[in-house]
Amino acid sequence: MVGVSDFVLGPILGEGSFAQVFEATMKTHPGKKVAVKAVDGKKLVRFNKTQTVMTEKQVLATAKHPAIVKIYFTCQDASTLCTLLVLWNRI
Repeated sequence: MVGVSDFVLGPILGEGSFAQVFEATMKTHPGKKVAVKAVDGKKLVRFNKTQTVMTEKQVLATAKHPAIVKIYFTCQDASTLCTLLVLWNRI
């Protein structure tokens, strides 16, 4: 199973109440940069926000619009939910 340990995390691109977004590369594809959104799973459960994350995943997976980030896949380990996203160029 793929998890946080499968990525080389770079700088933090942003953070919110439940997650941080990192620039990253997968260890198996070191030349390809992606964005990894790492969500604190225990905090989600504690604040009853698991449905919010599931809805976000569904929207990102089905939306077809140039202003919406494309999702590659999601994964998790014991305490963190990860969403692997297309990394947009910074302006």
